[in-house]
Amino acid sequence: FNTTIISVTVTDSNGTTCVQEFQIPWLDPIPPAVTLEHSECDVDDGFIIVEGEFIEVTIDGQTGNELYNLAPGVYEVVVVDVNGCVANYFYSIFEEQGATIGNQVWLDNDGGTPDAYDAGDSPIQGVFVSLFNAETNAFVDSISTDMFGNYLFNNVQSGSYYVEFNASNYPDYVLVNPDQSTDENDSNPNPETGRTEVFVIGCGETNLTIDAGYKLE
Repeated sequence: FNTTIISVTVTDSNGTTCVQEFQIPWLDPIPPAVTLEHSECDVDDGFIIVEGEFIEVTIDGQTGNELYNLAPGVYEVVVVDVNGCVANYFYSIFEEQGATIGNQVWLDNDGGTPDAYDAGDSPIQGVFVSLFNAETNAFVDSISTDMFGNYLFNNVQSGSYYVEFNASNYPDYVLVNPDQSTDENDSNPNPETGRTEVFVIGCGETNLTIDAGYKLE
């Protein structure tokens, strides 16, 4: 525990002054035991539960030791313990990881399977890849492929999307015919628009089959 020093000065009828200091101990607040549950992506279902012997508990200004259906954010917990000590604490509710979309852009070299990815094909670095919301056509995010031809969009909200590929850095490249192999090895975008068909992804899901193949014009 900590102490507070109080100085008391007393002067009697003869004018004599006496000064005495006293140490007043005070107890530290009793910390609460708090259970946090973070919200799933796109769903405000986080909660905070406070456990312990307290005279009063408020969470985000509401009296009670439990609060549910919380969106991501910072929440204040105020407790009054059995000694009358008041303390406030802050806890964060996070949104769990959203969806992931990828994956690769490649050059369809001669000698392999036409319009499909195989061992003889080469990655293409620096292709611009953009993600759009299919319901509103709103731009969501963009990225360039790395030295391995890979790209990745993380923490995407569930919904309907399409991806647009732009290889303007390679004016001699054109897109190959789409959907000529398995989901893992085919090319997806329309050669005329550079856009894929609309696809749906749910909370926490991963789709690594949105690829693009190019060939020399």
